[in-house]
Amino acid sequence: MNADAALDRRSGVLERLYNEHFDRLVAFLQATFGSGPPPPEDIAQQTFEKLWRSGALDRVDYPRALLWRAARNLALSERQSERARDRREQLAAQPDSDDRGYHSTPDRVIGARQSLSTVMKVLHAMPDRRREVFLLVRVDGLSHTEVAARLEISRPAVSKHVALALAQLTEALDDE
Repeated sequence: MNADAALDRRSGVLERLYNEHFDRLVAFLQATFGSGPPPPEDIAQQTFEKLWRSGALDRVDYPRALLWRAARNLALSERQSERARDRREQLAAQPDSDDRGYHSTPDRVIGARQSLSTVMKVLHAMPDRRREVFLLVRVDGLSHTEVAARLEISRPAVSKHVALALAQLTEALDDE
C-alpha cells in the first residue's frame, strides 16, 4: 500500500470512528470521570488527534477498541496531571511555618532528611507492583478504583498493596 492510500485509509477510519463514536465517547468520559477539568469533549478531541498523529490506526485490527482505551488512558493521565498541579499550588501557597508555629530548624531538617532516606530505601526494596500501587495512591492521589482500572488489577489487590506498603514504611520509620 503506497503512502497516499494509507493516508486515505487512515483518514476514512478516523472519520468513521469520529462520526460513530464521538458522542458516546464523550458520554462515557463524563460518566466515568465527571465533567472536568478537563472537559470530556476536550479529552475525546485530543484522543482523535493523538490517534491521527500516531498512525496507530494503520496498525490495528480493532480501531474502536483502541479509541476507547486511548481516551480512558488520556483522561486518567489528565486527571493525574491536574491533581499534581493542584498539590504544587497548595504547597507553594503554604508559609514556612504551619498554624501551630512550627518553624524549620536544622534539627528538623536533618530528621526529615533521615526519614526521607529511610522511606526511599524501603520504597526501593518493595516489589515493583506494590511500590507502583502505593505511589499512585499516596503520591499521585488516585483512588483505589482508578489504580485498579489503570493497572488492570482488582480493588482488593490495590488495598492489599497499599496496606503492605504502609506496614513496611511504618515499621522502618518506627525502627529509625
